[in-house]
Amino acid sequence: MGDDMMFDYAIVGQGLAGTLLARCLIAENMKVIIIDDHFNGSASRVAAGIVNPITGKYFVPSWRIHEFLPVAKEMYDVISIELGVKTYTETNIVRVLDSIEDENNWIGRTADPTLSDFIEPDVDLTSFTVK
Repeated sequence: MGDDMMFDYAIVGQGLAGTLLARCLIAENMKVIIIDDHFNGSASRVAAGIVNPITGKYFVPSWRIHEFLPVAKEMYDVISIELGVKTYTETNIVRVLDSIEDENNWIGRTADPTLSDFIEPDVDLTSFTVK
C-alpha cells in the first residue's frame, strides 16, 4: 500500500464527535480517514445535541460544566465558521415542576451562586409557545 493510502487514524462515523475528533487530529498533523455511510436516520441527522447545565431531580450543575461549556462554545464557533453552518444555539429551557418537592428543590437551588449563570429567576412565559 502506498503512503497516500496510509492513515494514522480511521474514524467510523462523521457525526459531531467524529467531525470534532477528525478536526483535532488533523490540527496535530495526523492523517485521518473518515468512514461514514451518511445514514439518514443517524443520531446526528435526527437529534439535537442538547447541553443542559443544570440536571437531575435536585437541579445540580452538570459535571464540570463551568470548565467544559466555554471550551465547547469556542469550538462550536470555530466549526461554524469553518463549515459555514450554525452549530450552536443558546436558548432557555422551561421546566415544568411536577410536585411541591420539585418546586422547593428549585427554589433552594436558585440561591446557589454556581448556578447563577444558568438561571433566569423572572421569566415572562406569556410569549412561550409549545412547538
